[in-house]
Amino acid sequence: MFDRVRRWRRTHADDRHVHRLFWPELDGMVPENVLRMQAEWHAAAQPAADVDDFLPPELRVPGHDQIAGQMMPWPQPIVLDGDVVA
Repeated sequence: MFDRVRRWRRTHADDRHVHRLFWPELDGMVPENVLRMQAEWHAAAQPAADVDDFLPPELRVPGHDQIAGQMMPWPQPIVLDGDVVA
C-alpha cells in the first residue's frame, strides 16, 4: 500500500513540474473559434432598457406591508356558508 502512495506522489510531483514549465507558453494561445464566439457574444450583448414600472398599477400585487392582517397556508378547502372558497 505504501509503495502505491510513493509512486502516486512521485508521478504527480512530476506532473506539477511539467505543468509549471509549460503553462507560461500556453498563456496567450486561445483557439480562433473561441475568440470568434466571444466577439459575437459581446456584439449581441445590449444593455437592458430602463423601465420605471413593469406592470401597470392595477395589475400589481400589494406587498406584505400593504396587506392588513396576516395570512397562513391552509391545505384543506375552506368552506364558508356551504360554499368552497379558494
